[in-house]
Amino acid sequence: MSTRTTQHLPCLTVQADWQKDILDIAQTPKHQASFWLSEYQEGEPAIHGTIHVKRAPQALYRLTGKDFPRNLTPLTPLSFAVAPASPGPAPAVRVCAPYRFTTSSMTGPVRSFDVAPTNPNTIVLGGDHGQMQVIDAAEGGVTRATLRGHQGDITICRLFPSGQVVLSGAMDGTLRIWSAEDGSNPVVLRGHTAAITDVAIRGVGRTVLSASSDGSVRLWECGTQRELALWDLSRTVTAEGGSAKPDDQVCKITLGQSFTGHDPRAGHQGTLCVAVTKNGMIYGLDTSDPSAKPVFAVQSAGATGDLSAVAFDTDHSLLVVGSDDGLVEYWDTKSMNQPLGSFRRNRASIHDMVFLGEFAPGRTSLALATADGLASVFSIPYSTGANNTLSGPADVYVTHELTGTDIDPLYTIRVLPQASQYLGSSDQPSYPGLAVAGRDTVIKQY
Repeated sequence: MSTRTTQHLPCLTVQADWQKDILDIAQTPKHQASFWLSEYQEGEPAIHGTIHVKRAPQALYRLTGKDFPRNLTPLTPLSFAVAPASPGPAPAVRVCAPYRFTTSSMTGPVRSFDVAPTNPNTIVLGGDHGQMQVIDAAEGGVTRATLRGHQGDITICRLFPSGQVVLSGAMDGTLRIWSAEDGSNPVVLRGHTAAITDVAIRGVGRTVLSASSDGSVRLWECGTQRELALWDLSRTVTAEGGSAKPDDQVCKITLGQSFTGHDPRAGHQGTLCVAVTKNGMIYGLDTSDPSAKPVFAVQSAGATGDLSAVAFDTDHSLLVVGSDDGLVEYWDTKSMNQPLGSFRRNRASIHDMVFLGEFAPGRTSLALATADGLASVFSIPYSTGANNTLSGPADVYVTHELTGTDIDPLYTIRVLPQASQYLGSSDQPSYPGLAVAGRDTVIKQY
């Protein structure tokens, strides 16, 4: 695939409560049920079919598709596989239903949430009008702590690696650090002049980074509440001598994820902070030398809308950015002259993304959450040689579709910690579990 060619990928959508039909077959005398399944791809006619579920001797169940020309294979009561349209390297797509639905007492949408790195049941939620809660998913969403202090909608919340401390940002322009145990708020970080759009926690949490609509990224020392560094990306001059676009707003930041020698759900971060902006700029900031000019500053090659999401796999120097027009670009940070490639499925905004790790040679897995309620996992090739060469097939593949959300936007997607759940089935490779939440207020875990 040419580095400037956008790949258009198929999109599977399924009746949101399809797993109920599977459970009905397994738990009641009912012998048959059905649900709908559709496939969309730009430039191709849509496929709509009815999937019949039947009891099957010596098997979980049997799926047969009326007007749906794909082989369907049951995996578990909460997942089945859809064969690719034609022979080739693309794998079957695992369609997965949530194993748990959790609703808190918070009113309105879940604008942001995070899961404790050591416990998938400890979840912090942020919503409208300053609402924040720490809940226990194992107890049906019971509130462990209420976090009161922000004067505007919560835009981002994160749990520190200990799982006992929360970092949050809001429309009021402040960052707050809280106890996840009792909701106390000993630290407030002030300095931004507009809404906080994202945060990142360095290491164990002695320092944190924040991004804002004021066009800046700031580095803070938590213990002293001091601002250690400020990058004004609306005025910056790059190491190559280029200038930023004026009046730009920083939308998202990331310190990246490393999986080498570590559980992929724990992650370890480097010193490079990547920031993406409303005007389509991508910056690399060296947090070990705040006085240095950006390591790189490039314009998105194809996005026509704001850049709305970013993820960075530091092991493979693979940087992925998403836009609010549905385009996803992937870059090799060792050579930022042009992206390795790009893909999209439709024009829905990419709201969040996170890497899962490497499950095939030369490829890494990325999960996305979008404005049309879709959550999916993709297999993406990374560069292994000079001049952005790829080690294998250049195509991006869809590997998982996470169901259960009906149209409502998803705002956040997170990886579940070790020893919780695995996507699709117990078969290898064992992809880590995921959680999503958005406008419908329900946290779904897969």
